[in-house]
Amino acid sequence: MAPLAGCAGNPVESSLAGTQWRVTGIDGKPPVVPQSAHVAFDSAQIKVSIGCNMLGGA
Repeated sequence: MAPLAGCAGNPVESSLAGTQWRVTGIDGKPPVVPQSAHVAFDSAQIKVSIGCNMLGGA
């Protein structure tokens, strides 16, 4: 993934918008609970879910 500029006035349309990704590994190691590790993108936000932990950004 490419780094994104914070607080940009107009978000750039991305081919990631409307997609959801399942995490299969980090640093060569599988997630502890692989079926619940996901990253989802829309045109202005990112949502990350790993088990009961959630993260979001705009």
